[in-house]
Amino acid sequence: MALTYMGVDPNMPMNAAAQAETDSLCLVEIIELKWLLTGHGMNVHVEQLQTDREYARDLLDRAAAIPNRALQDAADRVRACLRLSEGPSTARRVANGARAA
Repeated sequence: MALTYMGVDPNMPMNAAAQAETDSLCLVEIIELKWLLTGHGMNVHVEQLQTDREYARDLLDRAAAIPNRALQDAADRVRACLRLSEGPSTARRVANGARAA
């Protein structure tokens, strides 16, 4: 059995290792969003967020509508991780002249 560093097998091809690290970082972003939304009374189904694009877009649009910058930024990061199109909070900041996250 190969030793792993942070769950990545050192014998794994580099592109597979990079994808595993990206997936792990994306999960961290999702969990941050989950806790921020919990503070606003919203529940997040993590697996559904990762696999159901319609659920993800709806949830991220609702998160972006909450007037909380940390929450909007977290929603934008998750949207980028999931490779979804630009959402309302990013579009609003771009329209207001701010740099998109």
